[in-house]
Amino acid sequence: LPNKTLVSLLMKNLNRDNWLSSIISKSAYRLEKVNTGYNYSFLGYEDSFIDTKISTNNISEINEIQKNGFELIECELSFKKSNNFFQKEYNSNVIIRLSKKRDESEIREIASKSFIQSRFYKDPNFDKKTASKIKEEWAANFFKGARGDHLIVAEKNNSVIGFLLILIKKNNLIIDLIAVDEKNRGLGIAKSMILFAEKNLMNDLRSVLVGTQLSNLSAINLYNSLGFQLISSNYAFHLHIK
Repeated sequence: LPNKTLVSLLMKNLNRDNWLSSIISKSAYRLEKVNTGYNYSFLGYEDSFIDTKISTNNISEINEIQKNGFELIECELSFKKSNNFFQKEYNSNVIIRLSKKRDESEIREIASKSFIQSRFYKDPNFDKKTASKIKEEWAANFFKGARGDHLIVAEKNNSVIGFLLILIKKNNLIIDLIAVDEKNRGLGIAKSMILFAEKNLMNDLRSVLVGTQLSNLSAINLYNSLGFQLISSNYAFHLHIK
């Protein structure tokens, strides 16, 4: 096939991420469907980044994507907690509340330092500054009205020490980002923020959904302790075209 025709076929299954493109200073795409027999290096006419996620059970697509030069970055786990297990009470030795505009700078600081388990940190093609910036701007999008329905913060001695960014989709509460300042970890702060959300934000919602990395054992233990159940696992693949 001519180059332009093949690119056209590929682009039907590629969704451009304009926000991520602006952060990493190159074209960023999400591959929604893996096509058999296509060579994704044909997109090499531009400096670009493509990512995709494939179920760990889908061996044929995993093999196909690796033949195309995609690199396995991590295994992502998804958890679900039904409303039968919501806890309406919580105890915390810090203040848990909804965020205010004045919290933005502290939340940016926490986000920029907290997600070293993320796939962007694990990908050697991203420098640490860029990986940090992705999560910082992700969290800050709440204050721009660009992402998130609720933002919960944990406050101690008049300082924000943790945050929980929440999305509401299809009667589900989704934990989009959750982080606690390094020196305050291990104190139950993340647990308190999740329980605050269950008590105050669930209303008629059916369940809570969250994802984390297989390597993030502390997060897995936290979700297990709160009654979450593992529902799926996916491999995250990255392709950098230069």
